[in-house]
This record gives sequence, structure tokens and C-alpha cells, in this order.
Amino acid sequence: MGVSGVQRTVKLDSGARYTVAGTNGVAYGDRVSCTAPVDFLEGIGGLLLDVVGVWRFVMMNVFGETVTVDARIIKGCEGEFLIGVDFMRSHEAVMDFRENELRYRENERLVVIPFRTFEGPTSGRIAAVRVARETHLTSRSVTPIEVAVVAKNGEKGVFVPTTRLGSVM
Repeated sequence: MGVSGVQRTVKLDSGARYTVAGTNGVAYGDRVSCTAPVDFLEGIGGLLLDVVGVWRFVMMNVFGETVTVDARIIKGCEGEFLIGVDFMRSHEAVMDFRENELRYRENERLVVIPFRTFEGPTSGRIAAVRVARETHLTSRSVTPIEVAVVAKNGEKGVFVPTTRLGSVM
């Protein structure tokens, strides 16, 4: 999408509650004089990210149509720009994966944002995981933790550590 005459990568993220942009994006938009709906956003792994404010971006899609987006600027992220569920819901947009288009109506006309999906040679069998933080546990302490364990599709069960941990186990 074109933003202020510059081609920018914009990601459609149906898993993101809000539309967000990194701090590099402030040069391409205008600050909106409204309060951000949240002060922090939860990133991958539960990491809290500061919301600096709300900026309005006027973009052009490949068909020359204007797309106006209000995005929360996230401190600590630089080049990201994610169009989230808030934009899609407010515009009653439809993501069509057969045609690879996001479509919505605005002022009696259809606006289309084409997108690409990427599938590597693994066809989705391997998922990339980011480690948000590392925690060192002291010995002889009880600390509740959450663990994600890879399992075969449809497999159910209980995760049991391979090391006996005394009375906790």
C-alpha cells in the first residue's frame, strides 16, 4: 500500500484486536487528538507494549482507492503495520481467501485491498515460535508456570515432566 508516496508493507492480522504501527510509522501519518483505547497491548508471549498514541494514515491501494486507517503506535516496534480486527469490524470487511482480497463498502463504493498469503515447502507443518522472556527458577521453590507442548493433531493428554521434582510432582 502507498503511504505518503512511499510503498509500505501492511499486514492484515485477523488475530490482532487493534490496528497497530511501529514508531517508524509516525512520519507517514498524523496524530489524532483522541485517547488511545488502551495504554498497553499484549504482544507475543504476554509481553506488554506501550501505546504512544493514535495516528491516522491515508493509504492508496493498488487500484488507487483511498484507505484511511487509525493505528495505535507501539513503542519498541519499528517497522510493523498490522491492520487488525477493529478496522475490519468497523468497516464490516470480509476477508476472501479464495480471491485473496479484503473487501468493504464505503460511501456506496466497494473498496478492495488485495493480499498475499505465504506457504512455504512445509505447508504449515512447522510453526515459528518467539521466546518473549526467560525465567530462572530457584531450587526448592514452587512457582506456577504455563507450558505449551507440541502434540500431534487431535492428540489429547496430560504433560508430565521427565524429571521428578519432589513433593510438587
